[in-house]
Amino acid sequence: PISNFSGRKEVLHKLHQLLISNDNLAVISQGLSDLTLDEPDEPVSSSTTAAQTALSGLGGIGKTQLALRYAELYAPYYDNNVIWINADTKGDVINSLKNLAVKLNLSEKNTLGTNKEFAELLSEIYQFFSNRKSLFIFDNVENYQEFEEFLPKSLIGNTPVILITSRFNHWKNIFQVLLLNVFNDQEALEFIKKELNINTSQQDAKIKELTRLVQGLPLALQQAVAYITMQQNVDSTFEVDNYIEYFKTNAEKILNFKFSEYSNDPYFKAVFITWEITLGTIKNFKTIGKTALNILNIMAYLSPDSISAAKFFQVIQLNRSFKLMDLNEIMNLLSSYSMINPKDNEDKYSIHRLVQQVIRLNIEQDSSMFEKTVENTQLFLWHWDYAFRKDPENVFHYLHFLIYMSEHTELVTQLVYGHPEKKFFDSLILQDAKYCQYFIDLAYLKFPKKKFLALTNIMI
Repeated sequence: PISNFSGRKEVLHKLHQLLISNDNLAVISQGLSDLTLDEPDEPVSSSTTAAQTALSGLGGIGKTQLALRYAELYAPYYDNNVIWINADTKGDVINSLKNLAVKLNLSEKNTLGTNKEFAELLSEIYQFFSNRKSLFIFDNVENYQEFEEFLPKSLIGNTPVILITSRFNHWKNIFQVLLLNVFNDQEALEFIKKELNINTSQQDAKIKELTRLVQGLPLALQQAVAYITMQQNVDSTFEVDNYIEYFKTNAEKILNFKFSEYSNDPYFKAVFITWEITLGTIKNFKTIGKTALNILNIMAYLSPDSISAAKFFQVIQLNRSFKLMDLNEIMNLLSSYSMINPKDNEDKYSIHRLVQQVIRLNIEQDSSMFEKTVENTQLFLWHWDYAFRKDPENVFHYLHFLIYMSEHTELVTQLVYGHPEKKFFDSLILQDAKYCQYFIDLAYLKFPKKKFLALTNIMI
């Protein structure tokens, strides 16, 4: 049983409706706020057409947990024939299916006594379930082109229903798409209070603050619960507000902590580890991987909510081998792995604040990489320097960059041509009062209490 699963009732129902439909294709990505469906109350009728659905999106968004919970709740609809396949690599899929064949007493030998071709064995596995309903879940599929060969071909009888989870999210025209979002305030509140056995409302405000701090990412909230629980074993007074303060000064330790050693959940990986895998995949992508990471590194120091792609053209032009079409491919690559998210009908992107933080932590471990990223970010900023006071987006980017630089005053004063905090306040004082409140809120989320009070006293 998935004991720490919380919420997602509408999502589970929507997923079920997709899987039992007669459509052939489907996927879960990010953004589920508009679903208002009820719990299922009717059993499923048998279908001879396979529904193929993929759950995709940012690592830590809860794809695997949702698939596990769906399998737990809806197993009776599939005659309890639910098969979980580890799909990290092609070899993992093959080994898992061969092990399944053994459990089904399917011989690996043909009538001549030689080993069957894998395709023949796979066909026999699916044929085994053709007289009953079944659900095959392939967890963490990386590459559709490699995965396609494992899908069931035409069968007489019931074709197994296929559900996959994947970090890759551009599945349109291949699978049905179902949107999965971060936890909203209420879902996060229910999850934290349930896991920490909190029965009063005294910590509700701090739980909401924690949700803002990690921007509702389910895995980060799960890590918070694990850490608080671990600390309470030695200090019963350790609560949510203590974790928030510790996180602000020790984010790297928290995000990279091996919580799996303190959890019974085999799928529980640290946020840092989860995203490092994705970043490694992007880096190795053909000719544009390294440039894509350079752009992502710059994004880590900008305002996260509205970043114009066109502004990066001047940055990649420094490498004369790149063209505008390469920028489009780069942004598509980053959004394909949910590192950034395109905004509707705009040439703009957003990035999760925790993704930014993990990237910054990674960069700042390497002084030469950090210095190069600071230089690249300033090239990005200087491209629109003359329009600085006219474009609110530009102002936000520059102010975010400087507030992040304030953590590295000794290292970057020469790089940014002045004391970053002084440049920050000199720039902020020219803006509308609403900017002050925004950056007070940002500083509250970002800095420990002592530094926050020092900054806000200057702002006010």
